[in-house]
Amino acid sequence: MTRQTGKTADTLTMLTIAFMAGEGKLQNEIASDLGLSQATVSRLLAKARATGYLKAEVRFVHEKVAPATLQEIRVAASRKKLEVRLNELMRQHSARKGLVLREFPSGSQETTDEAWAKRLQEFSQRAAPFVRQLLMRAKLCGVSWGETLGVLIAMLAGPPLAPPRSNAAPNAIPLCGEPLGQEPNHFSSSNLAALLEKFYTGDDRATLSLGMVPAFIPTDFNAQEMSVVWRLLESVNDYELIFGHPSGEPVKHQPYVEKLDMILTSVGPAQRLLGYRSAEWLKKKFNLRMLEKLVLGDIAGVLIPRLELNQKAKEKVRQVNARWTGIQQKHLVACAQRAEQNNLPGVVCFAAGKNKAPFALEAVKLGLINVLIVDDDLEDELERLIS
Repeated sequence: MTRQTGKTADTLTMLTIAFMAGEGKLQNEIASDLGLSQATVSRLLAKARATGYLKAEVRFVHEKVAPATLQEIRVAASRKKLEVRLNELMRQHSARKGLVLREFPSGSQETTDEAWAKRLQEFSQRAAPFVRQLLMRAKLCGVSWGETLGVLIAMLAGPPLAPPRSNAAPNAIPLCGEPLGQEPNHFSSSNLAALLEKFYTGDDRATLSLGMVPAFIPTDFNAQEMSVVWRLLESVNDYELIFGHPSGEPVKHQPYVEKLDMILTSVGPAQRLLGYRSAEWLKKKFNLRMLEKLVLGDIAGVLIPRLELNQKAKEKVRQVNARWTGIQQKHLVACAQRAEQNNLPGVVCFAAGKNKAPFALEAVKLGLINVLIVDDDLEDELERLIS
């Protein structure tokens, strides 16, 4: 009997469903475990029977599948146990009901620059079809910044999601200003939003940009100098369209950040804050090693303080966040809750590497994530931490 070796993501899903059915799972249980509709499960079970992977007596035909593929099927079926545990944690610590977990292999655990680049390429290439499906459900998507998202967005190949339009309504919104460190500017939020807009529409139309906005007001600026920067931001029309008036004054139109169907972002551990390698703009006032002890990490540039901090320590984190000009934690929370109520993608966190695990776990507890996309290395570390 010929064994199945080469497989697409759809084929693996079919085999996983057949495998779970062969272990006695009912269709509604499989649908719940895998985050699929029961109609999809029923259709793929019928296909599995038609192609000989499932016998009439509901026995999965192990001998027809190559050992390596069988292992992938077992992983796909068992990883839902981690999703269940994460959802339990989320419900215990927040008002959210749960999240969707998806894992795609990155092919390595190496962290050298060359190996990391290859890992991101493989991880992004595998995850891109799933992310594309999420984008198809989102009319308005905000994007943060960084190399990880840059590689992913570059992998979103294929025809545009919508035909060319005559109106100027955007699909992709930048959520962070420009970096002040040494990271390449092509990973900035504005540039990634422009690439994402082209993915949506297929053309090079002008998009909203925060190109004139510093992502972070330098820590050596005093209160008066900070107020001057915020005053300057009042003249940046795109900033007001995205976030509203910097002073909090009422605006004619609801800011885009309050209408997002999806936020595409990553997370940064405490040891690599704000998504950029240098974080030079923090060093002039804050001891970075000390700051590492105060924060769990950041999501979309928002620093999340450790829960056990005293008021003095929390105030130090607040002072750093007060210099951040981009999306705020309240926007992430609102988007996540809105998505859960309206069956939208919501906050989609795309992250690779086990060093992200501690903060990703805390972000889940805080209810900040709707869809968590991880590589196998990060998934393994999450399983270790949660158990």
